[in-house]
Amino acid sequence: MIRKLLTTIMTVPVMLFTACSTSDDDTITSGTTNTATTTPWSGVMRYGIESPTLDDDCISITWADTAQVAIASNIYGKVTAQIRDGHVTLLASDDLDTEVTYLLSGISTRGSLYMDGSYKATFAMNGVTLTNPDSAAVNIRDGKRIAIYLAEGTTNTLTDGSGLSHKACMMVKGHTEFSGAGTLNLYSYTGHAFWGKEYVQLKASVGTINVKKAVGDGFNVNQYFQMNGGTLNIEGTGDDGLQVSYKTDDNDNVIPLTEDADNTSEILIKGGTLTVSTTAADSKCLKTEGDININENKGTTVITLNNSGSSSGSSGMSGMGGGPGRPGQTSGTSASGSSTASKGIKAQGNINIESGNMNVTTSSHEGIESKSAISISGGNIYVKAYDDAINSAGSITVSGGSVYAYSTSNDGLDSNGNMSISGGNIIAFGASGAETGIDIDEQHSLSITGGQLFALGGRIDSRFGTMSQAYGYTSQSVTYSGSYIVVLKGSTPLWAVRMPASSVGGIALVSSSQLQSGTSYTLASAATVSGTENCGFIDSPTIGSYTGKASFTARK
Repeated sequence: MIRKLLTTIMTVPVMLFTACSTSDDDTITSGTTNTATTTPWSGVMRYGIESPTLDDDCISITWADTAQVAIASNIYGKVTAQIRDGHVTLLASDDLDTEVTYLLSGISTRGSLYMDGSYKATFAMNGVTLTNPDSAAVNIRDGKRIAIYLAEGTTNTLTDGSGLSHKACMMVKGHTEFSGAGTLNLYSYTGHAFWGKEYVQLKASVGTINVKKAVGDGFNVNQYFQMNGGTLNIEGTGDDGLQVSYKTDDNDNVIPLTEDADNTSEILIKGGTLTVSTTAADSKCLKTEGDININENKGTTVITLNNSGSSSGSSGMSGMGGGPGRPGQTSGTSASGSSTASKGIKAQGNINIESGNMNVTTSSHEGIESKSAISISGGNIYVKAYDDAINSAGSITVSGGSVYAYSTSNDGLDSNGNMSISGGNIIAFGASGAETGIDIDEQHSLSITGGQLFALGGRIDSRFGTMSQAYGYTSQSVTYSGSYIVVLKGSTPLWAVRMPASSVGGIALVSSSQLQSGTSYTLASAATVSGTENCGFIDSPTIGSYTGKASFTARK
């Protein structure tokens, strides 16, 4: 239907856009209960024109030197269009009971779109470029479902003004659904690139959305964010890449799930390619007050996060201000920790990874952090961080997938609750001294019942719980040079792990179903290894020359 309407728009006669002069009164109203809206523009007021050639329930807006609006006959009078130069205000009356499709095209260097109404609507972007130096480029105040359709083969670009007070370049009060195979570029010089008062979904059919510039966040969303497909690229932000918060009432109290089932503050990624690069101090690539769930239920998932921003504070276990927190918490505090640190992922809730490919890099703090618990059951996860690569205020559970966690200054995996490994492949490199490949706090323990583990750091946490699978650790710190560390039984290589740097040192902790209790094994450095590599692991490798470095005896 939308594609048909996009074809129809090309046939609308230009004569239908004849301007009607009016007074210079800037106050405009429409419908039975809409409140007055004051527009800041000084041009002559014009109005949308009825078009008998447009399909029913369709409105065409075309920008050039000025904007032109044509309204289908069946809804003419129920939606009014008021135009000053390139600025268009659309007001739908409360008795409108059909979904309208708004067709947007053309270019304006001083244009914008403002819409208000009380019924769901679709906005089809068919090659539209709007720059509004005075405010937001698009401001949709309709609180219902708003579908944003990006026409295939088109590039659409929105840019706002700088140093102003609006929330974002593109603002939607209702819940937003993106679809269509086109491209949308967003530039914000005042606030967020996109702001949604309610949830946002990227449908599997969506093309590419690029956040090129934002003084605030790239995407700032309430209720939840769901990505089923497409490509979302976020860069050039002055704060977080993607931030999801609980929706609150007028007193800034979180609206409970009993009143709003959508108010989960969840980041849910089921497919698509998500790339976020942040450079701002204390920023997060992904940040939420709720849970993060990652899988491939709708398609292939590829996530790349790079945070090179600095950190101004600690992420210790003290409370933090600045938000309503998770339900049940005191307003202005979080479950634990401080937000004044740049991180790849920060979730106040749980992080659950079932599948997909993730690559997370940070230069000043944690890579992935949950203030609750972390569960990994699948996927390929690579994390390189200055601080802990993966950190949980609660437990860490790994039952599948492949994890490569490398910290240059702290722990590879840091669990402040119990850590349980029952499957998957885990490589964890920590720093020297008190830092470890795997760190468990003093009140909890590590249990290994399956999977394959290689961890290297300055020490070994000896708080072991259930260890039904054989494991072992070296007795002293050893330096390894080359490209790989190989686990050998006699002269037979069992598996190899790729080193994160040309030289690493520490005490190693190893566990695998291939180990036998009471048997001695050797760890060696090797420059070349051949075999199938998955997230740093090579099973049954073929190796050239190697240098034995340390040995251990497996136990249970």
